[in-house]
Amino acid sequence: MTEPFSVADSNDSSGFLFWRVSILWQRGIRNLLEPMELTHTQYVLLASLRWLDGACQADLVRHTGCDSMTTSAVARSLALQGRIDRQDDPIDRRAKLLRITAKGMALIDRAIPLVEAFDRQFFEERLGAGKGEFLQAMTVLAKAESIRG
Repeated sequence: MTEPFSVADSNDSSGFLFWRVSILWQRGIRNLLEPMELTHTQYVLLASLRWLDGACQADLVRHTGCDSMTTSAVARSLALQGRIDRQDDPIDRRAKLLRITAKGMALIDRAIPLVEAFDRQFFEERLGAGKGEFLQAMTVLAKAESIRG
């Protein structure tokens, strides 16, 4: 009996399958980053700061899609660990300017190639020629800010 579901099998549910793939990918990333004493969120923020060559905290929120409270908490943690500098913006005292320290740069420059290799293995080796279509679909989904039911 499938009531109240609209699909006969959970493998026909795009949301459920996305959840399963996300869990598998996140587990692999977590296992990769744990020996470096780096959480996935810390990695994303550090890699984004590396990509952006520093940023104000609000720009980092927009770039990563993380909520502002999480970004703020993780940035404070990274600053306490000496991985980033976090300072008040001289123009807007409410804003924070973030830059990677030498310690953070050494760590993220070690982590990025490992994560990229994992991504290649996880996605490209499994999807093959379908990877381009997958990226296009993910780009469409990532641009949707929210869908309200």
